[in-house]
Amino acid sequence: MQTSPGLTGVLTNVGTIANPVPTKTVTIHPTGAWHFASRPGGTYAVTMTGVNEVVFFLEIEGRRSSVLLQSRFTTVFSAEGERIAPFTGSGQVTDLCSALI
Repeated sequence: MQTSPGLTGVLTNVGTIANPVPTKTVTIHPTGAWHFASRPGGTYAVTMTGVNEVVFFLEIEGRRSSVLLQSRFTTVFSAEGERIAPFTGSGQVTDLCSALI
């Protein structure tokens, strides 16, 4: 299990090519826990509970995005660390990249 009590993250956009000055920030508190469980064949399941940031794992509208997951979500990884199953679960999913536009 991995936890992050008291963690605060601040994400900042990098502006645009025409105006490279950051214009938005989003502050998050990803204080949830990640639970790891070995599975047959060397794969492992990861269950996230609470509030967790997931970086560039979810496809949203045809692009990968960093998201904030709140509640309980599960996925499966190969022995090599590649995600081989979609995230499943219920709760709130916040697209952090869109929040910075």
